Amino acid sequence: MAKTYLQQRGKMKTWSYRRRIPVHVQAVFGLSILTLSMRTQDKGIATMRAHAISKQFDRNIRLAEAGKSIEDWQIELKHTTLTRSEMAHELLAKIGEIALGNYDKPEYESYYDSVISELEDIGSKDERYDEVGNFQYSKLSIQARDAISIIKGNKLEENPTLSTALTIYLKDKQKENDETFKKQPTYAVNNFINQFGDITLRQIRRTHATQYRDNLLASGCAASTVNRKLNAIRALISVVNDVLEMNTANPFNRVSVEVPDKEHTPLTINEWESILKIPRATDSIHLMMLVLVNTGCRVSEVAGLLLKDVFLDEEIPYIKIQVHSHRRLKNKTSKRTIPLTGISLVAVRLLKSQAIKANS
Repeated sequence: MAKTYLQQRGKMKTWSYRRRIPVHVQAVFGLSILTLSMRTQDKGIATMRAHAISKQFDRNIRLAEAGKSIEDWQIELKHTTLTRSEMAHELLAKIGEIALGNYDKPEYESYYDSVISELEDIGSKDERYDEVGNFQYSKLSIQARDAISIIKGNKLEENPTLSTALTIYLKDKQKENDETFKKQPTYAVNNFINQFGDITLRQIRRTHATQYRDNLLASGCAASTVNRKLNAIRALISVVNDVLEMNTANPFNRVSVEVPDKEHTPLTINEWESILKIPRATDSIHLMMLVLVNTGCRVSEVAGLLLKDVFLDEEIPYIKIQVHSHRRLKNKTSKRTIPLTGISLVAVRLLKSQAIKANS
């Protein structure tokens, strides 16, 4: 492969084209070494741009030797507007020197293998192989990785529909089988599809996002519910944007509903006295409410307690809040142990006794 004259320079690790100018024409160029930023951190794109600069460099040398004015240096920036497939095919044409589809796959198997090897060389970064000697394709530039994928006959997913994006999102979050997690984004996506159809992510505009919000409000949805649906689609698009490296703006950013403040009315002394009275053993709802008083637990955390989460024989009795198959926690920091005191301890003792008697 021809020399690319590329170097990665500066804190931003941007690729630069650096090439020494022959002594006999340095006066024409006004410098001894040509250094041009390729304006990218991606080696695949930088290689394509350097390929064009090398051709222009050779032309300018011939012009200088002929006593003519040299051309201004032109950095080819069109790759920033091409799709990933287009950039991958352009890389194959310029570096692999092939147009896919022109050759029969079985007959040219070894030829394609050599092209893949060349792509691995031009697009690789440090630590090319893992501990067991497998090539780490994640270490390749985006264009080189996509070009290899195309050669192998794989389709690049670069503009999925919203329903496909939901599948990608759940897979990336490893929540394909988590029915609780799936519920919110699935409802939000289905609502959007019912209004606008299953369009691709690149087709979604800010007008879709604002109209989606306004339609939900007009249908009677509470402001907090609308915000949850907006947040679900915003997160989905953001994650899929990163996973597929689409580099598109998220139309749901900064689209929300102002939730009116609710006036908080404190409980009266009589109301507190009625709540804190010693409960009856069969009063399970009252008992669970009393557990909340001194623990600060969420309702779902108390309702989801199992007998094995309750430790009453310790020096300081406590309950353990942890993940269960029947109840997930709000976040990782929700996993904790909470000491039991006062009326909450009384309530937990009664709840445990009630559960044991009911074999529940």
